[in-house]
Amino acid sequence: MDSRHSNNANSWVLIAIILLLLVITIFAGTFFKSENKLQVLLKNNQTVSCFFAVYNEENKLTKAFVLFYNSLTDRIAGVHLLSNTYATFIKGGKQDFYILSETYASGVSKEEIKNGISKLLGTQINYYLFLSEKNLVKYVDLVGGIEIFTEEISIPAKHIYYPSGIINLDGDKALEYLTF
Repeated sequence: MDSRHSNNANSWVLIAIILLLLVITIFAGTFFKSENKLQVLLKNNQTVSCFFAVYNEENKLTKAFVLFYNSLTDRIAGVHLLSNTYATFIKGGKQDFYILSETYASGVSKEEIKNGISKLLGTQINYYLFLSEKNLVKYVDLVGGIEIFTEEISIPAKHIYYPSGIINLDGDKALEYLTF
């Protein structure tokens, strides 16, 4: 496995964890229909899962992943979904096949996208969060950036360079890192 891909996966997990913490602290009321729902899941040692999606100005999903938190083992796992993933989604009561990147722009609701990903992965997803690329940049900047560890990455054709070691990415750099 290429070390760049390994670091990219590690960075995804780090960014996903930070986003999950941000979501829990800022938007908890939006996700929980009752104050005790999360407490019940955690108390019963159930896995808590959240689908995250980032979309561009055209409402096309550019990044999508699911995080799973197991309260019994206190571990987190993530699944990165490629934007060209083909799956079944429901739109207007009718089931059809869509490419993941096109679902949101095609009018499939956020809830139905979450449900389609649940079917695709064969597991229940409890929550979801959709962020525009602009808002992702704002949230990363709000928390002071994201610290990652990486080996040197240099892609001159795309004007991308990340030095080896621990680096702090601001919102724009974090979005660039996710999309190269």
